[in-house]
Amino acid sequence: MGRKRPNSGCDDTLNSVITRLEHLLLSSDEMPAEDTSHGRTTHHTAHMRQLKRPDSGPDDSITNAHTAHLEHLLVMSDGFIQALEAKVLDLDTALQMQKDHSDQLSEALTTQRDQCESLSHALESYKIYSEELLETIDAEKVHSSKWYKSLRVERRA
Repeated sequence: MGRKRPNSGCDDTLNSVITRLEHLLLSSDEMPAEDTSHGRTTHHTAHMRQLKRPDSGPDDSITNAHTAHLEHLLVMSDGFIQALEAKVLDLDTALQMQKDHSDQLSEALTTQRDQCESLSHALESYKIYSEELLETIDAEKVHSSKWYKSLRVERRA
């Protein structure tokens, strides 16, 4: 894949898993005493020394089987890591798409908010204009009432 994974975390975890698998595969039915070297048992440490020796004797077939099994586990874990990296890339792509969509919605919201503010200002100005017209109408009614009274006085006279 194009992404690089951090070596320290993955390698430490992988080494820990391999060590644990080796321990499980190589341990006997009884619980051996623990050695102080990195939490490994004395049985495991001795067995690891035997695995590292080129002339390990009659246990070569068992050692080869264990090595083959561990290599198989390593290949499977590499495949699993690649699958997880592909999923991470897919999730990164989906996240970027969602961020883009969020940005578009944010822009649309800003546009609508600006339009709403503009319409609100226009409504306020129409309210003020309407109040002015109502005041003018009231003034015209008073003026018309005065004229009407004046006209009635003239008719009676």
